[in-house]
Amino acid sequence: MTKIQILGSGCDKCRKLAANAKLAAKRLAIPFEMEKIEDINQITAFGVMMTPALAVNGKVVSSGKVLSPEDIAAILSSPACDCGGQCPSPETKPAESSCCCGSPAKSASSCCCGSPAKSASSCCGGGKKKILTVLLLLLAAACILFLLVRQFRGA
Repeated sequence: MTKIQILGSGCDKCRKLAANAKLAAKRLAIPFEMEKIEDINQITAFGVMMTPALAVNGKVVSSGKVLSPEDIAAILSSPACDCGGQCPSPETKPAESSCCCGSPAKSASSCCCGSPAKSASSCCGGGKKKILTVLLLLLAAACILFLLVRQFRGA
């Protein structure tokens, strides 16, 4: 049985995500159990900082947006991934691992992160996380520079 968890405060977006997840599971005719998690401590224990979030079998697969029933169906019908979103390099990945991320031998259609449209190298957020990190670092550096300039002009 597939466990679908909706992480959020119970807002309209959370209810919409829950309805879309329920619809996707019913369309696929898979047995499922749905759990709504509204406690902020439990939500942050999942590592979620933006709600609504969707977890399947205890692993967060989406955060900060309302997925369509089609997107959720793609996630639910994809093979199980044991990488937890942290895809190892092909050299260090054990042979028995079911995660396709980073493995050129696997096709994009079997991407463990549930999106057949994405390539295996980016299905777990490969390039997006690096870009966001660089942007945040640049923003922090700009803020520090601004504060230093302001401090020296005031002195």
